[in-house]
Amino acid sequence: MSLNKKEKKNKALQNIKSLVPKNLKLKKFKVNPINVIENPKNKLGNPYINLKKEREKEKKRIENKRKLDEKKELQRQKKQEQKDKLDKIKEEKRQIQIQQKLIIDNEKQVRKNEEKRKKIEAKRIKIEQQKIKDEEAKKLREDARKLKEEELRLKILERQRIREEKIKIKEEAITSEGN
Repeated sequence: MSLNKKEKKNKALQNIKSLVPKNLKLKKFKVNPINVIENPKNKLGNPYINLKKEREKEKKRIENKRKLDEKKELQRQKKQEQKDKLDKIKEEKRQIQIQQKLIIDNEKQVRKNEEKRKKIEAKRIKIEQQKIKDEEAKKLREDARKLKEEELRLKILERQRIREEKIKIKEEAITSEGN
């Protein structure tokens, strides 16, 4: 593994060397010695200023984040309100459908009950008619029985009368023979 690391370092160095020309002339780099001295002074004084700038940037960043969060919260609330409205509308529609279904079911039940009542009424009428027919048949049978009894009584009376006449005729015949 150590060979691989060395090879990688060598390649990196070669890449850097390829970027820098072999004949590096320092005359081309004109450096002002005053600037070299002034820059560190500025750099020493800058940390406090940099800290202030960083704090201001951080405040701005926080403020921007807060604004974004508020916007997002408003959008979320709007979406939630719209969702609530839609849910409310859906619930109302569902309640209306349930009520309509109940009304339809109730009407069906009323129709069924009416049909049952009509059937029961028809049965009751039929039973009453049958009772009337039975009573009429009973009266007819009773009348027929009474007629038969009357006819039998008449026959009995007729036979008794005929017997009495025969007895009278025999008595008269006996009394006339005896005379």
